Amino acid sequence: MQNQKKQRKMVAGMTADNASANGLLPRECMHIVASYLDHSALHRMELTCRSFYECAIDGAYWRMSALRDAVVLPSKNELGWKALACACARIDARESVGLLHAVVAVSSVDRPDAESPENTLRISRCFRRMRVLNDGVPRQALLNYTLQTLICGCSRGECYWSSGPSSSQMQDDYIDYAVLDQCIVRAMELVPYKAFWQMGEPGYAPLKVSIALLAKSETSEERCIVYSSPPFDVANRMEVCTYK
Repeated sequence: MQNQKKQRKMVAGMTADNASANGLLPRECMHIVASYLDHSALHRMELTCRSFYECAIDGAYWRMSALRDAVVLPSKNELGWKALACACARIDARESVGLLHAVVAVSSVDRPDAESPENTLRISRCFRRMRVLNDGVPRQALLNYTLQTLICGCSRGECYWSSGPSSSQMQDDYIDYAVLDQCIVRAMELVPYKAFWQMGEPGYAPLKVSIALLAKSETSEERCIVYSSPPFDVANRMEVCTYK
């Protein structure tokens, strides 16, 4: 009987030691460990023991993981920090998709019937074809003629947006988009327009471009800026300019 009591005490002591090691470990220590782990290691960490799993439920680990990839985080994350962190981790493993849903507002339009801002919601036919055919050989003149007359129809519009004319190069123009709901904005792509159908084939591009993300305010219906980028230079060539 005495031996059995000693064995019970030993088992009880081992259980208590195990509980103190796992259950009573300060969360600050767990957070420090988690801060050194990448996304896949965090998944393995939460499966290690109950304490790590319970700490992961409140989202602290996954919020840190999302912070490494996302510049702007939502104030109210309905999907949960783990889902957001996983989405950020998968963003480089798949092709990007267009997130523009609709045009909300625009500073001005030169010819609304032909140069509508809604034309920017899709890639122009001439640019898509130019990427396929342009191989750097001396057939550029023929290529431009083909784009101008047979493929695009830019001279009839429906291919680009043009703001209203101004007397100064320092005129500020803007275009306001609505993006798809519950998405992660990775970068913005801008393609300056080259008018194949005008004499001299001039290009039209802003001198600089800046990106701002707006969201509805929690206290009113007004939108507030949650992120604003510095101004980026724009090359006046019909090629993709990517800003991250």
